Amino acid sequence: MSQAKPTPSTSGHTDLSNAPINLQLIRSTAVKDLVKLLGRCCPASEPKVLFLDQSLSGPLGLLVEVPMLKDLGIESLVHLGPRGIAHPAQHFIYLVRPEVHCMRDIASQIRDYEKVKQEKKIHILCVPQRRLMSEKILEEEGVWDSVTSIEAFPFYLIPIDTDVLSLELPFSFRDISVDRDKTSLLHIAKSLTKLQKVYGKIPSIQGKGYNSLFILEVLYKMAGESQNPLKMETSKDNPPEIDRLILLDRECDLVTPCLSQLVYEGMIDEVFGIANSSVQLTLDMVDAKATEEGKKKLVRTPLSSNDALFKELRDANLSVVGPKLQKKAEFVTATYDRRHNAKTMKELKELMGCIQEVQILHHSVTIHTNIAEKVLTMAKDPKFRSRLDCEQALLSSTDKKKCLKYIETLLPPPGAQQTIQKKQPTKAEPKSSIADIIESNKFEAFDILRYACLYSLTCDGLPHNALEYLKREILQKFGFHLYSVIDQLFDLGMLKNPEQPTIPWSVLCEEFNLVVEEVEENSPTDIAYVYSGYAPLSCRLIEKALDVRCPFRRTEETKLLKSTGGYDIYQGWHPEIDSLLNIASGGPTFHSTQAHTARNTKSARKDTVVLLFFVGGCTYAEISACRLIEKLHPGIRIMVATTKIISGKSFLNAFDPLSRHK
Repeated sequence: MSQAKPTPSTSGHTDLSNAPINLQLIRSTAVKDLVKLLGRCCPASEPKVLFLDQSLSGPLGLLVEVPMLKDLGIESLVHLGPRGIAHPAQHFIYLVRPEVHCMRDIASQIRDYEKVKQEKKIHILCVPQRRLMSEKILEEEGVWDSVTSIEAFPFYLIPIDTDVLSLELPFSFRDISVDRDKTSLLHIAKSLTKLQKVYGKIPSIQGKGYNSLFILEVLYKMAGESQNPLKMETSKDNPPEIDRLILLDRECDLVTPCLSQLVYEGMIDEVFGIANSSVQLTLDMVDAKATEEGKKKLVRTPLSSNDALFKELRDANLSVVGPKLQKKAEFVTATYDRRHNAKTMKELKELMGCIQEVQILHHSVTIHTNIAEKVLTMAKDPKFRSRLDCEQALLSSTDKKKCLKYIETLLPPPGAQQTIQKKQPTKAEPKSSIADIIESNKFEAFDILRYACLYSLTCDGLPHNALEYLKREILQKFGFHLYSVIDQLFDLGMLKNPEQPTIPWSVLCEEFNLVVEEVEENSPTDIAYVYSGYAPLSCRLIEKALDVRCPFRRTEETKLLKSTGGYDIYQGWHPEIDSLLNIASGGPTFHSTQAHTARNTKSARKDTVVLLFFVGGCTYAEISACRLIEKLHPGIRIMVATTKIISGKSFLNAFDPLSRHK
């Protein structure tokens, strides 16, 4: 058995005081639930070890900090693995998602303890709920009788920032769309039920897509089930704090995730990868005084609205980030220079009053200058410029042949297929496994698939010969483990032949004004600035939804789609735009209303709060577009909820079966 390796400490919670609603309630409720569950496992005074499913380490850090866990008797935090650890504590608590590989790792550890005759009390907390499949695996592994307790930790929506919530389900889109597994949709319905229990019933609900419609049906069924522990018994008595819910399937817009994001936060995600409101940077990017030995050490750096400079930069188009940083740097320098000109006590007192804020800004400017330098270096790279040119050409339906040739140039040259070297590794060179080689080549292969999908979606299919050629070359040069990924993309319609019926991309562009020739990037007035001339279809749909006034207008032609749990769901959003909405793929549009307690007219809040829920993930660029929509609609406060914040890489990477077990 191995020694315990502690996980990195978590700190720097986002200040939620400026959120449209009191999101601190979500955080505090989750913390109370966790404390209660840990107390049921054993008293706080008894020492225990907490094993974390690695995918939950970051989300948990957004709720609780390590000192609090220490106060609850957690002596060690360990990432879950197949091997047991040597630790004197008797109580071992496993906080995991009910996935097959997690249950097998727990079973493997239990067998390790039984071999050395260590008596451990095993407690399993499944996030966000127990699954019969997981318990069956423990039975099959022969360790079920060794488990002291197994319970659910209903850990659903997590506040990522003041206006962003996430379920942190990275494989939800694949599960829903490819495997037809509706578990993620049930999680969304339960999360919305909990939300309404705290903040009151949402009066007006709109949506587009079959998955969104399913969520609303489940939401209404749960509201009517007396045996449901989440039933909103008191929510009807609470005036609604969220006035409107808009549900949107990711399948309504598959083009946007394939594009290169051009807002600052999106580019950071593309280059470094953002996870749980933080990014891993080398120490020399954070601390100018870092020693030579420590320069390349990775440091977790928070990225949230706590940082005033990042809050200002996050939604900016990359073209204006440099000038904005330069102005901030000049302000810092000018403030420091005031020391030499201050002659009176009053001037010195004023200077000392602002010097602390300037020092914080100085540190932030240093970090973001280093980040921006790396990001801009990539943006100026000829390969990246060629990629952007290809994307812009595909979006505007020009020069398709050149774009197809560009995709083919991404393939390795003939004779460059990946092979496993049989030479013996040196001491400085660790042994390579097949999995390591697959992992090192995977993102290059997924880049090719990403642009093949973009071509297929915007050019109404790939030519048959080109499609077969790309498929053959990818499998031969990157490995046949990608066959299932390509097959899934075919099933989803992201890769297709021109013969397959589809709504022409040019029609969508024209009807929804997706491609905008001239965009003001410094002071944007159109959401197309987030992709330098392309407006995400998903966000154009949101604009259309917000243009519909509530209460909804119904005519004799308005069709009743469903009647569930005593609630009626109607087809369409508004008679004047329904024909336009039907052009966009992804499923039906619908609307519904819920009876609710009227808000007190003397209430201090006058703004309309809208919750946008992206079912299947959304990008940082789409979140930036939603923030601009809020600015362009006075009196509206927008919050974005999603199953996971995605990028082009992570979106397609989720289709790889190997990625689920990392």
